[in-house]
Order: sequence, then C-alpha cells, then structure tokens
Amino acid sequence: MSVSFAADTASEVLWVKNQQSVDGTEWTGEIGADFGEGNFYGIDLMPGLWIDCSEAQFFDDIEVQEGVHEHQIQFCVHASGATYPNGVYPPLDCNRAYFSGSGLSPGYQCHFPKHSFIASVDIHVEPSLFTQLFPIFSEAPSALGQFVQTEDWKVSRFPRVTPAMQAVVRQIMQVPVVGAMRRVYLQAKALELMTLILDPILRDQDVLDQANRAEALPLKPKTVEKLHHAREILRNSLDDPPSLLALAQQVGMSDRTLRRGFQELFGTTVLSYLTQRRMERAEQLLRETSLTVAEVANQVGYAHLGQTLKGDNMARPLAA
Repeated sequence: MSVSFAADTASEVLWVKNQQSVDGTEWTGEIGADFGEGNFYGIDLMPGLWIDCSEAQFFDDIEVQEGVHEHQIQFCVHASGATYPNGVYPPLDCNRAYFSGSGLSPGYQCHFPKHSFIASVDIHVEPSLFTQLFPIFSEAPSALGQFVQTEDWKVSRFPRVTPAMQAVVRQIMQVPVVGAMRRVYLQAKALELMTLILDPILRDQDVLDQANRAEALPLKPKTVEKLHHAREILRNSLDDPPSLLALAQQVGMSDRTLRRGFQELFGTTVLSYLTQRRMERAEQLLRETSLTVAEVANQVGYAHLGQTLKGDNMARPLAA
C-alpha cells in the first residue's frame, strides 16, 4: 500500500508539530500516529540560517508530491536510510549528500520506503547570508554564481558523503551540550557540515563546466513566451535584425538565456534561424517578383552578394 500527500498537506498531516519555543526559534514534532513512528526538531541558528533533523519509520510507502516552487540554499546528509526524489534527482542516502543552490525548483515526487529507518539533517540558508558566509560564490567566475539564482532553475550537486560528514551529522543529531551553548554548538556544526559538503564541489576541476551546462529541466512558461516573442521580432526584421544583446533586452532576458533557450525550444541557434528565414524569403521574392538577385539580397538583409549578414552587429554576438 502507498499513501500520497501533496507537500503542503504532508507538512501538516504527516508531520505534526507538537511544541514550539516561546520566541518561535525552535520546534519539535513527530510523525502522525497513523503513518509511522519518528520525530523531528528544528532550530533557527541565526537570521537566514536554520536546521531540521528528523528520524522516521513509516508503516507504508509514502509519496509526497511537490510542485514547482521557490527554493533556498539547502544542504542534506542522511545518517540512515534513503529517500527517492523520483524524476529529477538521484536517490539520497548515506553515500550521496545533497547541495542545492537557490532559485526555482522543478516539481517532483519524493518516495519514502515502507519500514526503512530514515534519519537526516537538512540545513537551509537564505542566499544573502550564504554569500556572506562563503563569499567565493559571489566573487568567483559567473559559473559559481549560478548556485545563487532567483528566477532561474536552481543548480544542484551530489558529492560523496565522507566519514567526516557523517561524524558531524551524528553530533548534530545527538547534541552533547545543553542550555545557552546548544545554539552556539549547532551554529558551529552547521557551518562545519556546509564547508565539508562544499569543499569537494569547489575542488572539482570541472565545476565551472558543470555549472555552465544546462540541467535537463523544462523551460519556464514565461521564458517560452519570451522566446516566441524573440522569434517573432527576428521574423519581422530580416533586413535589419537587432544584435543578440538588443534582442535579449527587448524580450526581457539575458543573452545567455536567449541563446540556450532558443536552441532548446526551437532546435536551432538564433543565427541559424535568422539565416534560414532569410533564405526562404529570398527564394519567395525571386519566384514571385521581378527583383534582381542583388535587390533581393538587399531586402533580406544582405548588403551585397557574398556577405553573410547585413552589417556585422548581429554576426559577431550570435557566433559567440
């Protein structure tokens, strides 16, 4: 038997909050009695940084449906068991940690297997604090900056879990200090765990190439609309097309997103599309009018025979 929840329902029914500190910075809870056994606790460690720890065993297979949503920076390490965010990410278990940048998260279905014992630590960080704690993500080349997004799809990595990471996870789940020093201890351990997860990512010699490659995520509806608008602008300005940068500005996106999205949506580059439409228009004019070849070439944006584009304002940016 499998039990399914929408993400917002799961947070209220599957996990039941039963206690919260007076100032609202700490909370505890447990699995609803009908669904399994387990508990969780969370704590705000500082403004923009909080941590969730959970231990759970479910009576049935649990499926949690999550739609497209805004996402903060997140780190996750399992101390036991595994979860399966089907369709988007690989399984997360004791061997594979999770680091996600901020931005838009695609929808997915998360599977929690029946009777398996799952224990994990999740750290959440607001982007502004993350770049203060790890300034390399704002000072480094733009590829690392892709981990801190707002309106684009988030970028995720899955580094191997090390013994050092597991040791810190155990310390977070079994805090050896109490009282006022407990929060200080957890702050230090959260920073330590984040550092251990980021270290192999930053040392990876291919990280810039990885971050530059588009992940296999669907284009957002607004992006699709803007790309269609860009194509229409090109179709109506064959004789004097805007530069790639100007075209991107007209439709409200970056030139990089325009290049990547145009290729993904239409299966061709902006320059190839423009060239193909010019050739089709030229063929039509030669068949249906008495214009000379030179006159046709001029009308479709070729200043003279043998020139690829009328003016080079379009040619160089699009070739990049």
